[in-house]
Amino acid sequence: MKKRVTYKSRQTVRLKMRAVLVICAVLSGLMIGSTLIVIQLFENETSMASNDPMVISDIDVFQDTLPILKGTSIQVVLGVKIQTKGKAQHLNLAGLELAARGTTQPYSSFISNARLWSTGNNDFFIPTQQIGPTLTEIPDENFILTGKQTLQEGDNYFWITFDINQIVGSKALQIDAECISVQIGTLHHDPAVSAPPGARRIQNNQPYYSIGNGDISSLDSWNSTRDGSGKRPTNFNQSNATFHIQSGHILKNNLNACMTYLVVERNGVLLSSSAIKSERLEIHGGGTVVQEKAFLNPDDITQLIIRNGGNYIHRNKGVIPGKTRHLEAYSNIVLNDYSAETFAQQIDWGNLIIDATSVSNTEFFNSFKNIRGSLEIRATGKENFLYSTAADTINISGDLVINGGRLALIPVKDILVVNVTKQFDLKSGSFTDALPGKSPKGSVEFNPGTRLYLKAGEFRMTGKHSNIRFHDEYTTWIQESVSMILPDITVMPGCTLKLAGKTAGYIAENRNFTVSSTAMLDCGNTTITGKGGFRLEQHGTLATSHIAGIHSDTDAGSIQTKTRYYSSSSDFIFNGSSSPQATGIFTTYPQANTVNQMTISKNTPAGILILQQDLTITGRLIKERGSINKNSHKLESGEQVTATTIPLFQK
Repeated sequence: MKKRVTYKSRQTVRLKMRAVLVICAVLSGLMIGSTLIVIQLFENETSMASNDPMVISDIDVFQDTLPILKGTSIQVVLGVKIQTKGKAQHLNLAGLELAARGTTQPYSSFISNARLWSTGNNDFFIPTQQIGPTLTEIPDENFILTGKQTLQEGDNYFWITFDINQIVGSKALQIDAECISVQIGTLHHDPAVSAPPGARRIQNNQPYYSIGNGDISSLDSWNSTRDGSGKRPTNFNQSNATFHIQSGHILKNNLNACMTYLVVERNGVLLSSSAIKSERLEIHGGGTVVQEKAFLNPDDITQLIIRNGGNYIHRNKGVIPGKTRHLEAYSNIVLNDYSAETFAQQIDWGNLIIDATSVSNTEFFNSFKNIRGSLEIRATGKENFLYSTAADTINISGDLVINGGRLALIPVKDILVVNVTKQFDLKSGSFTDALPGKSPKGSVEFNPGTRLYLKAGEFRMTGKHSNIRFHDEYTTWIQESVSMILPDITVMPGCTLKLAGKTAGYIAENRNFTVSSTAMLDCGNTTITGKGGFRLEQHGTLATSHIAGIHSDTDAGSIQTKTRYYSSSSDFIFNGSSSPQATGIFTTYPQANTVNQMTISKNTPAGILILQQDLTITGRLIKERGSINKNSHKLESGEQVTATTIPLFQK
């Protein structure tokens, strides 16, 4: 009996132990599984934050083929564009393997001082940032230019320049180069095309150089060698002579100078208080010409050439000189003085800076028709305006910046159109479509580019049909303290406008802020106010982070205009950090309490959206992050999806 009892006890103990072991194994499995899930979640979170390593997507080598002067320095022979993708683990350029193949041999007789430059994401050359040392003697075999430079996401531009030696004789000569490989980190990348077609022909000129500060009209100011050890010119009428103002030299023109070809090199300066007669005046990047006297005959300069980064400062009321003008897109013309005569001719500008403290009201007619760089207005006299009455189109490929001064666009009839490619900044001064005390007759259509920044100053558009149109794929509107009256505003189809700041201006009576079909307005925490109206058209999208959401009647939430129209075929996104965030109480048309699609995309999964009215969603309810508190209201929807079930191309 004792044995039997012992046996049963042992069996019971064994069964209990087995059960305990099974339970422990199950719990261990669950713990391991949970741990793996947590680890995976953290890994996914980490990968979202940091696993976007930079990679090289393309390397493009391109050739400059413009003719080149003997005896000139820092002349571009090749450009290299390195395209990258990824924001994390930035890569570094270490150097380029190059060759001067295609240059007339022996290389050392014709070229010297190979340099590597960077201009970041700017696709034009300005000699401001050299990276790595200068290679003074260029060999006949391959050579390397070293220079560490951290690459940014997107396009990174690098440039190879040579100095052109003082060559005797008139033999046909040229310079050329090829990029064999690019070293990034420890890896070498071969461009698809290392030697693009073309070369730079060396012109048959006889260079003379400034030997210090002096007057350009004196033969003693010039010498046939850069160090002054050569000969001075016999006269200024040699057909092939070129006169170069060297870096660090300031020359003056007081005696109506006459010379065939005048070059202002990097960091060279010409102060001109008289007229100049020249077949060609060329200002290189970093060079400066200050013209204090008006030209009686602007054709006295046959060709005015301003390279990217070159500076022409206009301190007279006459025209910009030149029978023909070639102003590269990033050349700089600064107007310290002007009159209507200055703007009487059509000019294709590079960068144009208006900075005149003692001028009267002046019309610029249609002179701003083509600005290939940026237009910056710093000063237009004490209380005066720079204005145009023409029904015309102003095209600005860069930025429009008003940092003081007054710009008035006042067409006497029809419409004046302003197209800005990059951004509009109002920091001080004014931008208007009417002169003080006068009613506008025509209208202005303003297309402000990819960013509208209203920091301070006055913005007033009161013309009956004046309007602002956001036509870029993505535009940001940032506003601080500004006195402004807005015209009709339209976010064009397919475009997105994101608001930032406390308010987005004031919509005047009988004016509308319209979000077109397929367009999107992301209000963030910004409010739109005024006695005018707001319209969200069918298939448009309205996003808000405002804690009060969207309303139709009360002065709360993102939209606080007098009248508000929300299409029942439009989409709504509730996002941001406010939690709990209210939907607000808003009416939709033609079907009340109806929207096409609603998205909850809070900053964290714990974010809450509180429903404040019954709502029917005819399309999808998308829960990217956060949850809905129905708050005793009815919520009817078709398909409900979460972030994990949304196809990537629809996120």
